[in-house]
Amino acid sequence: NRVMRNTEIRLQNELQTISSNLKADLESWYELRLRSLNEVARIAGDNPSIQRVQQSAELIDRAFPVFNTLYVTNAAGTIIASSPVTNETGGYSPGFNIANQPIFKTTKATLKPVLEDEYKGQNSFPKVDLSVPIVVNQQFQGLVAATLDVKEFSQLFKSRVEGQDVKITLIDSTDRIITSNQLDRPLMQKFDRRQNGQIKPKDGGFYQWLPPKENLPAMVRWKKSYYVQETTLGGDIPWKVIVEIPAAPQVSYLQNIYIFDLAITLL
Repeated sequence: NRVMRNTEIRLQNELQTISSNLKADLESWYELRLRSLNEVARIAGDNPSIQRVQQSAELIDRAFPVFNTLYVTNAAGTIIASSPVTNETGGYSPGFNIANQPIFKTTKATLKPVLEDEYKGQNSFPKVDLSVPIVVNQQFQGLVAATLDVKEFSQLFKSRVEGQDVKITLIDSTDRIITSNQLDRPLMQKFDRRQNGQIKPKDGGFYQWLPPKENLPAMVRWKKSYYVQETTLGGDIPWKVIVEIPAAPQVSYLQNIYIFDLAITLL
């Protein structure tokens, strides 16, 4: 019992450390890109020259190659500058109007940054858009937005848990998977540990997930379980990071202790 308690405390501390680091990494990732878009918005508000706005959009896009596209609209929702200037689908190029798109409507209504995760294409590949309003004299004059590359997250997760048996999944506000370091978790699929199996809550978002009983012995269920930490990101990021560590190595360790102690008792 003492070893089991110590093991759970150690796992909880490990999960909390990994989750805190990932939370800080993702929030820094968001703030850096937000500041770059705010700079373009400031330039567009101070100097509405299309040529000047186009130059600043291209400059920021070159500085942040993680932006798949970057564009600036006027108050009517018509794109006046973009980088790249054209793309394969023809959207997000000068002259294209996005006034009916949710991200434009929300940014105009709130006059605040908007982070929107949506899905496009036949394979429903995730697309994350970040927008900031252009405000002059408290009046909406358009927005600056960029489509972000979520492939960055995979590299970030890999660097944080290199060589460790740790599962990391990033989900949106509707529990759909944005990205994961597990190939068996399809992007954009619903992911909720609480839907299947049994949850044993601990504290601080830490819990143990066990598979359905299905006549499984208690030790087998325990060995197939996971210790999980769920962390909600701060600020305007409506996402959650789920970090999981399998119980199997810990159970094997405890079994070895049981065997040793029983052998001592037998002797």
